[in-house]
Amino acid sequence: GLELFDKYKITAYPTLLFLDAKGKEIDRSVDLDEAAPLAAEMKSIAEGRSPLAELTKKADKEKDNLQLWFEVGSRWAFKAEKAQAEKYLQKVLTVDKDNAKGLASKAVFILGKFLYLRGLKKYDSAAIQLEQLKKYFPTSPEAKGINVTLASAYLKDKREGQAVKLLRKAIEQNPNEATPYAEFAVFAWKNNYKLDEGFEKAQKATGLNPKDPDLWDIQAEVQFAQNKPSDAVKSEEEAVKLKADEPYYKQQIERFKKGK
Repeated sequence: GLELFDKYKITAYPTLLFLDAKGKEIDRSVDLDEAAPLAAEMKSIAEGRSPLAELTKKADKEKDNLQLWFEVGSRWAFKAEKAQAEKYLQKVLTVDKDNAKGLASKAVFILGKFLYLRGLKKYDSAAIQLEQLKKYFPTSPEAKGINVTLASAYLKDKREGQAVKLLRKAIEQNPNEATPYAEFAVFAWKNNYKLDEGFEKAQKATGLNPKDPDLWDIQAEVQFAQNKPSDAVKSEEEAVKLKADEPYYKQQIERFKKGK
């Protein structure tokens, strides 16, 4: 799985790859889970056409269709194709520079997180984009949860101190809110870094908001990363108590028990 992940530069989940008999990528769909559009793409590919290539030609003809340029640029970014992604997304940034259409903040987010951080692994470039998102579009939906991603970019760029400082500062600014503690915990778990502090922050988050099942799930993930599966199960059981009709938390318990 990891070998394929790297070979095809997977940037997001879920990604559905369309390959020819030799394993060459024809096209891909990212986060497309509705039957009708997915079936349409599959039909197009089966007929020997590339949905992205066709969409790109359409965008080149409709130069004022900013939404289309954003969609095309995003899809190229998900493929980690730098030149094409930047061509279309940079135009979005130029035209919607005040973010009136809400596309500029999305474009910066996609460039930073999906193209540079995950796809190309250019962590310094990723950090620059994500910093600009925080600076120029601080109230946008994309900026609200960006700290974990930005801290991860710093960490991968060997700027560990800057990563931790960013997350600790968010806690200092909002010491009575669960979110910044949870962000630190997620950062620790996702990067397998400072897990002990991550667990402390996870406990603080569940203490501040004990009725949020997602916080218990985060705490469980940190404990599992600490190689404490039995403790992870206990934390996940708290999530199940709060939302018994959600199968995900029960699946998590089974995963922890199996040690996977």
